[in-house]
Amino acid sequence: MEPSVQFSHAHFPVRSLGYGRRVGIWLQGCGLRCAGCIVPQTWQAGPQHRVAVRDLVARLEPWLERCDGVTLSGGEPFDQPEALRLLLPALRARVRGDIWAYTGHPWSHVTQFPEILAWLDGVITEPFRADLPSDHP
Repeated sequence: MEPSVQFSHAHFPVRSLGYGRRVGIWLQGCGLRCAGCIVPQTWQAGPQHRVAVRDLVARLEPWLERCDGVTLSGGEPFDQPEALRLLLPALRARVRGDIWAYTGHPWSHVTQFPEILAWLDGVITEPFRADLPSDHP
């Protein structure tokens, strides 16, 4: 079977998940299910969300050539470590800017994947907390 990823959707340009005009990639599937999550539709994974890594990268290629960076979100990216091990090098080969990931897992969990962290320039960790005040849009 061809290497694949559970994929929800992508947008370009995204200006709120890092510097500049970014490709935002939302992966599908989340075991954390944080209260107040703004994308609960990304929680449930299934075969209908499976996309070959090479097909996803090819679909994003026109955006990757023009972006300032890529941000992975979800769902929960670190619920798919095998997919990240394949997706991140493919993105890195095509992106001039940085690559970030948002995860609801604590840093102590994320550090169990040094081979994934090696491909990322930034990781935003910890569960989403709707009760914490923010002045960011």
